[in-house]
Amino acid sequence: MEKSNFLEVAKILNTHGVAGELKLESRCDSPEILKKIPSLYIGGEEYKVERARVAGGGRFVLAKFQGVDDLDAAMKFKGKVASAKRNDVKKKDGAHFICDMIGLDVIDADSGKVYGTLVDVQRPALQEIYYIKTAAGDTVLMPNVPEYVKEIDEEKGVFITPIKGFFDGDDEDEV
Repeated sequence: MEKSNFLEVAKILNTHGVAGELKLESRCDSPEILKKIPSLYIGGEEYKVERARVAGGGRFVLAKFQGVDDLDAAMKFKGKVASAKRNDVKKKDGAHFICDMIGLDVIDADSGKVYGTLVDVQRPALQEIYYIKTAAGDTVLMPNVPEYVKEIDEEKGVFITPIKGFFDGDDEDEV
């Protein structure tokens, strides 16, 4: 699977103030990562980030693009998705971009049995939740914790130790 040169990193929720600032919802692991990205791309056009800061108790980033200097100029960005060049987004060693994981097989680390395909990753709280679509069409949710997720190989798949009873035919007699 060929990796895109661009990653979706934020959704522009609204304007902020009258000087052209925008309120961004980060799609990065942390708003701190988003605020360090030098340029964002919206509709294929590059916008250099003049300044950015984390706000809202760490939930949002307020950003100002070069040349966007008033409320009217900022309004056209409301509701848009912002992307960044892959090389501009810093990630920790061993970390993976979610877009590179979607579509990977989810495989039993011991037996090699394929349980399904990773179709989404969400972070509703402190940990990520993997959404796995089974061959039967069911969606199984699994927390991304070391007890269950053993390895992520972007070429081969997501290797897991399954939670008992989560997959069809997996310990059906257990309650």
